[in-house]
Amino acid sequence: MENRINPRYRVYLQVELDGLELTATNIGIELTANNISAYGMQISCPAFLIGRIQGLLDEDSFALKIRLPGNESPCISNAMAVYDSEVGEEHLIGLQLVNLAESEKLKIDAYLQDLADRNAPVVN
Repeated sequence: MENRINPRYRVYLQVELDGLELTATNIGIELTANNISAYGMQISCPAFLIGRIQGLLDEDSFALKIRLPGNESPCISNAMAVYDSEVGEEHLIGLQLVNLAESEKLKIDAYLQDLADRNAPVVN
């Protein structure tokens, strides 16, 4: 079992990578976050779409928008891919949040505190 300083909470959040919004309205599929912690997240990407984002994943960092419940505007950060695991028909991609502005960190911290207060499921 992993020992983490910051818990990862199981979530379902819409994300946008570098202005490439993969949503039900424009291609029929959403790119979503499966879990989130104070400094990163795991996103899911259907295998047939990985070619559309592979170039971003290979960069040192790229822009990321996270739609957090209860926030009118998305949380904006830079991210870097730390792993990409193909699992069946999807890719599970670990992202580390980098150069996170204090205002955006506060949004994430408030969201994580809300998850903790509601005893949201934690990923081991």
